[in-house]
Amino acid sequence: MTIDWKSESSKVQKQLLKDLKSLVAVKSVRDDLNSSDDAPLGPGPRDGLYKFSEMTGRDKFQLKILKNVVGYLEYAPKGADDQYVAILAHVNVMPAGDGWETDPFKAVERSGKIFGRGTADDKGPGLAAYYGLKIVRDLNLPLKHRVRFILGSDEENDWTGVNYYFKNQPQPLLGFSPDADFPIINGEKGLAQYELHFAGRNSGRLKLLNFQ
Repeated sequence: MTIDWKSESSKVQKQLLKDLKSLVAVKSVRDDLNSSDDAPLGPGPRDGLYKFSEMTGRDKFQLKILKNVVGYLEYAPKGADDQYVAILAHVNVMPAGDGWETDPFKAVERSGKIFGRGTADDKGPGLAAYYGLKIVRDLNLPLKHRVRFILGSDEENDWTGVNYYFKNQPQPLLGFSPDADFPIINGEKGLAQYELHFAGRNSGRLKLLNFQ
């Protein structure tokens, strides 16, 4: 079977852009000051998962949301074995910061580009991967393994959602992460933060100005 992927992609482009604008409008920034049992990372990341769930439900996929910190859906075509390939995306974003010429939480099309928080990291690439899976499903293409689309909500911080997922779900056979400049960026190893403590005081004739 020969698939014209460019043609298949063009069929869903209009809806994908509509979904992206809807998702960008969700201010899915982690907010510990307003966390609760219902929204452990604050209302924004939770609402981002809910918004994505609306889209998947419309497309007759079921996004299972765990503890309101991570969600996943599974595509298991006939003949696929019990192992699965993972697609890992995230719905949360960093704070918008300063310097925007447009509202960061309102996707704006300009000169063939889309401006808005999360369009490149990671709502846009995540949606692109989701629609790729939807195309495969709608074409009823045969697959050797199942596919799970995993949607985290804390990638920019402590990976709370993904860590919870892998404590309670089986490991994938392999996977990739459509993040930012995908496909250049296709995987993430983690995040490291360090604090260095030195004895004594930074005073006297010599002072430490820079450390690398």
